[in-house]
Amino acid sequence: MQEWYDLLFEVYLKIGDKDKQADLAKDLLVNQHDTQYYAVLKQLFSESSVWDAEYPSLLERLGQALPYHLYLDILSKEGETRRLLTVVSVHPSSVFNYGKQLSMEFPKETYVLCIDEIRRQAAEADNRIKYKKVCSVIKKLFEFGGVAETESVITELKEKYSRRPAMLEELNSLAVKLSMKRK
Repeated sequence: MQEWYDLLFEVYLKIGDKDKQADLAKDLLVNQHDTQYYAVLKQLFSESSVWDAEYPSLLERLGQALPYHLYLDILSKEGETRRLLTVVSVHPSSVFNYGKQLSMEFPKETYVLCIDEIRRQAAEADNRIKYKKVCSVIKKLFEFGGVAETESVITELKEKYSRRPAMLEELNSLAVKLSMKRK
């Protein structure tokens, strides 16, 4: 089915029918979730000087139609940080994918989302592989600029999980590495 749509798009391209190209690109983007057509649609709308008028409603429609991870990618590329923060707040595990971008404009909100997600992951962690994963997301919080928050959450987790020697080893190792990066 997708091949047929791609062929149809090529036909519209060859005959130069930009309106049909735009309609098909929008349909493929919204209904088929083919995000490669976002750039195509943006270009077509920009060329016909309707991008500014179409953009807000397109974003709204994509927010309802696309799976959240695809929508987040578009918001990120467009620099729509406020909307990005809103969607990440609903899907907090994605904060580590977009935290660098979000922390530039919304550091406190980003750090809170990170810490909540770190706590959630730490509570579920029950082996060294998962402890290392928790430490890797703590490191991301540090990289996003949450230095004080990183120290605080490491201390908190050490106290809360004092009976998990492997977790304590991983947290201590991370704390040493991060203290060397600050110098």
